[in-house]
This record gives sequence, structure tokens and C-alpha cells, in this order.
Amino acid sequence: MAHSIEARVPMLDYQLAQFAVNCPVTFKLRDGWTKWILRQGLRGILPEEVRLRKSKLGFSTPQQHWLRGDVRGRIRSLIDDSRLKMERILSGRKVRQQLTAFLSGNPHALNELQVFRILNLELWAKAFNVS
Repeated sequence: MAHSIEARVPMLDYQLAQFAVNCPVTFKLRDGWTKWILRQGLRGILPEEVRLRKSKLGFSTPQQHWLRGDVRGRIRSLIDDSRLKMERILSGRKVRQQLTAFLSGNPHALNELQVFRILNLELWAKAFNVS
């Protein structure tokens, strides 16, 4: 995200990432607590109400609004494009069918998250000239 509201710079250390991936599950989840080892490591550093907080405050994007409104033309141009970059990994014919169904409001079509992912995959492939 160009203007992120969150940063996890300390988590970028490759040795810490390797440890987190390879450590025992009991370090990650214990007695119903997620991030157990991190919570233990921050004892006395973070206030207890923060360290022991179970609720997570998420940040959602207005994907449904974008896809049904502002980005609708971009989806239409993707359908009309004769050559999709993603055809190397996804069936262009099926992608076009599903996107057309999505735009027409078909309840059996892809959901907003799936369409958002397909659109971003294609835009990424075009931006980096993936072939």
C-alpha cells in the first residue's frame, strides 16, 4: 500500500521470519491465545490491555463499491481485451465468462473478492510485462 496505515518493519528481519515459520505451533497458539510467543515477549513492554487484547481492528476496503461502480469500465475493458496476460495460468475464456456474469449481477458468478483478485493479477501482469 502506497499510504499504509500500518507498518511491520521489525517483522522484516529474515531471521525472525525464519524463526516464526519454523517454530513449534505451541509458540504461536496456546490456551486459545494467538501470537503467544510475541505476547509473552512483550510482557512488561506493552500495556497489558494492549498485549492481551483479543479483538482485532481491521481495515476494510470498499471493493464492492469500486467493482460495481468506478472500476466497472476497467473490468469491461479486461473482458474485451483480446489477449489476457493471465492466460498463462487461468483460462481467458472462463475469466471473461465469469466477469461478464459478475457485471450482469448473476448470483452464481464470482464474488467481489475473487473479481478484485483477478483484476489485480491482470493489472500486475501488464505492469510488469509478464508473458
